[in-house]
Amino acid sequence: MEKYYPNKYAVVICMPSIMFQKVCDDIRDLGNTLLITVYSKTLEFSCYSDNKLQEPITLELEPTQVLVSLDNVIESKYKLKDVTAFAKYIKYHENIH
Repeated sequence: MEKYYPNKYAVVICMPSIMFQKVCDDIRDLGNTLLITVYSKTLEFSCYSDNKLQEPITLELEPTQVLVSLDNVIESKYKLKDVTAFAKYIKYHENIH
């Protein structure tokens, strides 16, 4: 059964929520902006601190985790405080998309 996403996204990644929470916990004190980059079978979480990009946390993705085809490098920036607040509320879900 195909999942329905009301918004059009360049890529949708399915990952265990506990893994996402761990990444957020690891980087929340490093800066205030989170950069998520997806390319090929790789997912990177980087953080900006004093306008410098910190060393990324890199995760290799399984083919079943990428739910929308990926042809290019996709990057998105988020306020880290918003992402960590989101991570607190997803602990009751097995996976996030």
